[in-house]
Amino acid sequence: MSEIQYREADLEDFVGNPCINALKPPRDPDQVIQDLMLFPKYYDWQRNEPVAKRRLLTQNLARIHQPLSREMEIEAAIDRCIRWGYVDRNPLSPEYASLLSDLYAASVEHRTIQTIQGYHPHTYGFAILGISGIGKSTTVEAILSYYPKVIRHSNYNGLLLSIVQIPWIKLDCAPDGSL
Repeated sequence: MSEIQYREADLEDFVGNPCINALKPPRDPDQVIQDLMLFPKYYDWQRNEPVAKRRLLTQNLARIHQPLSREMEIEAAIDRCIRWGYVDRNPLSPEYASLLSDLYAASVEHRTIQTIQGYHPHTYGFAILGISGIGKSTTVEAILSYYPKVIRHSNYNGLLLSIVQIPWIKLDCAPDGSL
């Protein structure tokens, strides 16, 4: 696994947060379009193929993908959810460390925590609704491919860390709505 390249924080809220600063930078819309655009392979010599083979090759047109504005909105929403989701979950924050300690103690003692002493980490989300087959899952998977599945932190600005970060988990709903 390669060494993490921590970046400078994009916003004041992100300063000193290894979970945010280990992520790749947010993408500009032009870069998102470039990343999500798909073109099938084409070779000029295919023009000289027999008619029957050229007809088969026309199916490649269905594989072209030009990102639409809704995909740009989904990309921006996913990026915001991932980054802002770590603001209140900074592993170097005393409040968050205390919360984790309380949660760990409660799990060891097989008890639940009713209140968390006024500390409430924010969660962010959104829904993507649409009929089957319009590309919801394909779009989300293409966008998530920009982010690593796992980040292993060991040293942040000289501070030894032992943190495994999972930036995203994707759960698919069964087509029939069952569990």
